Amino acid sequence: MARSGLLRRLFTASMAVLFGLAALTTAAHAQTKGGVIRVGNLGEPPALDAHWTTASITETLTNHIYEGLFSLDSSNRPIPMLAESHTVSKDGLVYTFKLRQGVKFHNGKEMTSEDVVASLSRWGKQSIYGKALFAQVSDLKAVDKSTVELRLKEKSAIVLISLAVPNNFGAIYPKEIAEKFPPEQKATEYIGTGPFTRVAQVETGELEFADDLNLDAYDRLKKNSNVKTIVSKPYYWLVAVFNKKEGLMTNQKLRQAWQAAIDIEPIMKNVAGGKSEFYRMDSSLAPVEISSWHTKLTGLPWNEHNRDKAKRLLQESGYKKEPIRFMTTQEYKWMYDFALLTKQQLEDVGFNIDLQVVDWATLVKRRNNSKEYDVFTTGIGAAYDPTHHVYLTANWPGWTTDEDIQRIQSELARETDPKKRMALWEQQTRQFYEKVPVIRYGDLFGLRAMRNTVKGFNEKTERIRFYNVWLEK
Repeated sequence: MARSGLLRRLFTASMAVLFGLAALTTAAHAQTKGGVIRVGNLGEPPALDAHWTTASITETLTNHIYEGLFSLDSSNRPIPMLAESHTVSKDGLVYTFKLRQGVKFHNGKEMTSEDVVASLSRWGKQSIYGKALFAQVSDLKAVDKSTVELRLKEKSAIVLISLAVPNNFGAIYPKEIAEKFPPEQKATEYIGTGPFTRVAQVETGELEFADDLNLDAYDRLKKNSNVKTIVSKPYYWLVAVFNKKEGLMTNQKLRQAWQAAIDIEPIMKNVAGGKSEFYRMDSSLAPVEISSWHTKLTGLPWNEHNRDKAKRLLQESGYKKEPIRFMTTQEYKWMYDFALLTKQQLEDVGFNIDLQVVDWATLVKRRNNSKEYDVFTTGIGAAYDPTHHVYLTANWPGWTTDEDIQRIQSELARETDPKKRMALWEQQTRQFYEKVPVIRYGDLFGLRAMRNTVKGFNEKTERIRFYNVWLEK
């Protein structure tokens, strides 16, 4: 699995393991601590500050350097990580967290409640998920060295799940780092409590594990007896995100015309290289694998491929063939492919698409500037709670500020009854297809490959975690 042969344009992370890596679970193998596992990820991360970006490559890397108070179990339920336990007051307004004691940062300093308060305060001002939670928080304080108290303005359904999400997550930094870098500034000192101490860029040579491989490598890799292939589900649903702050795509009828025009299945089939095992047609905003929130609503204007409707909406929108700046990247082949096919379908009904191809890091930077684009491509990964769908927030690029959508999101954050929350989520799904903040294409599955010498990796999760992983020599 030579890097030059299979991993074109891969950003390679060599992760040096801390002495704290857990022991092997089988007596047949001698326990080995430390060392390096070479991991190939596509593209270069825009940051290694977990609070600062939702980019998936940042998530993958930072989840090995840092840890949060909670994580997710195999059923995507919150479980303690740096927290040892927690209690909730009878009125539901006070959460008290007892911290694990004796946990050390990579610099040797012991983690305390002061580090947690400083880190979560920073996260609450910068992260998409942190902002959603801290809108409900009235106070966060250290009670003693190993106890943190969080007080709410009102009852909330999202405290633990927000502290457990792996993306743009509530990573705990040393207090000095959290306070040194204000929320709007990327941290450039990487000290956490995770099992890996560093990420060394541009490592040459062969790899033990590769993610985000081009799907055209699948047949060849399956024939290699030294390599195991993994189809990652869920991976992403493909999405075109509209700039709703300024410009052409603030026009709802123009967005609806885009939604009416596209024929999704041939796009997905092409992106998946014609392999049915790598895509799924589904209108739900939560994937099948997140069963608690997967919906099966009928009558949604999804995958209509209705040329007449699209042309009518274009006329009603007042669109005059102005060029629509559609930003994508070739670093993720699937992203460029679905943008190119979308351009062809849209121009067939009267759109004028200016396809702008940039590198991924540039796209992630430019999508934060509303003057730089009208639409951008990306993939939406699994969201473990309805309030964590970033494209429904006013703070994420694209800026969804629609009053009805925001009202329902606020109700979802407050409502604690599961049945009422699902009813609200179904209502939100219908709002989504009416207001069209983004275009939801189909589900794309990912391709990973690892050498047979990699042991202990959980193949059933879409999240890449090398906790308890070892190399058999």
